[in-house]
Amino acid sequence: MHVGEEGEKTFDVDVRGNFLKALRTIRDNPPDHLVISGDLCYMSGITRIYDWMRDQLENFPCPVWYISGNHDDSEKLAKSLGLEHLLRGKELYYEATLGDRSFIFLDTSTYEVSQTQQQWLREILQKRTGTVDIFMHHPPALVGAPFMDQKYPLRNWAEMKALFLDYPGEVFVFCGHYHIEKNVHIKNLHIFVTPSTFFQIGQQSAEFQVDHYRIGWREMVWTEDAFQTTVRYID
Repeated sequence: MHVGEEGEKTFDVDVRGNFLKALRTIRDNPPDHLVISGDLCYMSGITRIYDWMRDQLENFPCPVWYISGNHDDSEKLAKSLGLEHLLRGKELYYEATLGDRSFIFLDTSTYEVSQTQQQWLREILQKRTGTVDIFMHHPPALVGAPFMDQKYPLRNWAEMKALFLDYPGEVFVFCGHYHIEKNVHIKNLHIFVTPSTFFQIGQQSAEFQVDHYRIGWREMVWTEDAFQTTVRYID
């Protein structure tokens, strides 16, 4: 989202307006759950921004879940958005049941998944069988977008990729960060990168380029025997 403070210049993009436009559109056909997948703040985690987002989502017609991105402060985010009880030290990572499925939410606000988180995650995966669903801001692998892969990847992506590939079942990871729409499948690891409500970055160049300014979010639908996902855009 990259929401700035009121009146702050954000490359001439009305990021607050974009976020509200997305919420209005989603509210017209509300999901069972909404996940805000990191980088809530424009440059750095600011309590006033988290408080503003909390106010916009206060009466949203479904439960809302949050994870931290590299432009967030996990402690401030958790305290503002009612997740303080889920903090582990200064990190916000947790497991939660949404409907009849269990999801794992990771904290990559430091550009990596800490060793403490990894140990917690391994203990969970050792008890699991079947498909695992994970939300994290950064993709746990390089995804073929040169600018972001080279400049701003998850620092320990190789370690996380190996951890997920070692799991005996399917791993579905839903993330953002790259400002692109992309699906990447590596053996049992399936990565779904969701676009931003700020701008989207070109996927061909190693230099920074804005691809387009359409804002988007990802819809995920689970049924008894199938999974479907679609990215929805607003011009």
